Amino acid sequence: MGVMGAGIALEFKLRYPEMYEDYVVRCKNNKVKIGEPYLYIAKDGTKIVNFPTKYHWRYPSKIEWIKMGLEYFVQHYKEWNIKSIAFPKLGTNAGKLPWSQVKAVMVEYLKRVDIPVYICLDELEEAEGI
Repeated sequence: MGVMGAGIALEFKLRYPEMYEDYVVRCKNNKVKIGEPYLYIAKDGTKIVNFPTKYHWRYPSKIEWIKMGLEYFVQHYKEWNIKSIAFPKLGTNAGKLPWSQVKAVMVEYLKRVDIPVYICLDELEEAEGI
């Protein structure tokens, strides 16, 4: 944690440098935890749910961590006033988890929310709803 050096994390780091600065401070203060995504609200009002999927950039994700984070999201999205959300394929690229396994878990947890949910797939130009 603390790097955001590849994939979608890098993209958000570049688009929202103030979010990355906040993330670094949170990491230094041990406030970023596996299984506890957190809400960041950018200056323009954009809501970003930072969802840590691994402890260190060199090591893979674990499906248990994805489950923990999704459960946390399901329990907090209303409190965060999230009206819709788009997720990447959590933990599949640098995290090395198989998409077939992650997809099943994401569908299992995210079908419990009453908002539009989109999972952004690499091969599609648009997000795919579940």
